[in-house]
Amino acid sequence: MPVSTVHCAACGERQIDPRELTIAGMFSQMLRVFSSIDGRLIRSFRTLLRSPGALTTSYLAGQRRVYVRPLSLFLVTNVFFFAVQSLSSSSIVAPPLESHLHEQDWSALASSLVAGQLEARQTSLDQLTPLYDQAAILNAKSLVILMVLPFTLLTALLFVRHKDPFVAHVVFSLHMYSFVLILYCLCLLVIVVDGLLGGDG
Repeated sequence: MPVSTVHCAACGERQIDPRELTIAGMFSQMLRVFSSIDGRLIRSFRTLLRSPGALTTSYLAGQRRVYVRPLSLFLVTNVFFFAVQSLSSSSIVAPPLESHLHEQDWSALASSLVAGQLEARQTSLDQLTPLYDQAAILNAKSLVILMVLPFTLLTALLFVRHKDPFVAHVVFSLHMYSFVLILYCLCLLVIVVDGLLGGDG
């Protein structure tokens, strides 16, 4: 007698429900990822911090049910990163205009570019600064996600002789940026704790 289940008899994966391919379904999946904090998500973070390459190796070896999928992990770490960044009132990926003009190696170039913009727009630095800072924070969220693509192409070119499938480079890039974002979160939490203890942050 045939038995019908929602899981594949060969690999144990759950069959896709058409409702999962909707916006509501996507949010539901994200909520499931967040709600599994005691399981796969914590295991994924722990493995990512202790042995970053192990996640990629496990995924490519077919061990995919133990950890959060690469794209989901990357999106979750993005959410955590921007939440912690907002909490700390610091900006790692979107330095303010003041920093570009006075604290960076390229400050001389930035000053000349800003001077050109001020003249073209017929505005002052005081008016331009808040507009730039707001746009930088908004665009940084997109740029963090978009950085995965050039890094994937770079690794594919560097290791072209290995003849790995392209998806291996995508997975590695997602895991690598997830690792970097977690490190940023830890650095930002140090700033938050320092501020709470009366330091300068």
